Amino acid sequence: MYLIDCIHLAAKYYPSEYEEYEMIIWCNEVTALLAAITDGEYRPVRLPRYKGYTEFGENYFTTDFPVFLKGDTVNISVDGGEYEYSEIPIIGKEYENGKYILSVPDNTFKTVHDSENVEITRCITDTTYCDPPYDTMYTYYILAKICLLQHDIDMYNQYMNMFNSLFEMYKLSRLGKRTHNRLVNWWRRK
Repeated sequence: MYLIDCIHLAAKYYPSEYEEYEMIIWCNEVTALLAAITDGEYRPVRLPRYKGYTEFGENYFTTDFPVFLKGDTVNISVDGGEYEYSEIPIIGKEYENGKYILSVPDNTFKTVHDSENVEITRCITDTTYCDPPYDTMYTYYILAKICLLQHDIDMYNQYMNMFNSLFEMYKLSRLGKRTHNRLVNWWRRK
């Protein structure tokens, strides 16, 4: 499942004032926990955002800072929403004359002009660390964090119990049932 789907599901179950970027940070906490128990690689979700002056051509735009990478998909808002571009793939990146030139598919920007009032955000296309049915633990964790921050301790406990149950099942499925050998009465040898 995509992380953004977990976030939208949590927002549907329990509407709140928290923004997507805050919930993505909480998803990073779950991913770090899952990577730690499986000795896997932890890769946090990148949340780059650019505000400022941008030059546009038919198949490129520029930024002053190296915030986006080749392969990212971005949403662009120009002049407070006068022009909106959704899910634009970045197919190349170069540095020239103090500007980062990001290539996009041909004829993407036909009518837009250079502007100082541009906001560019990366589309979140990252997936959960674990597969179904365990991926719903992300949604439960988000819901628990919302309840904790809103001081709704009863609901926090319920969502954390659901999260912990899925987390324990995931650990058992990944690590297997391990038996712990204990020494009992080892000092009474005959």
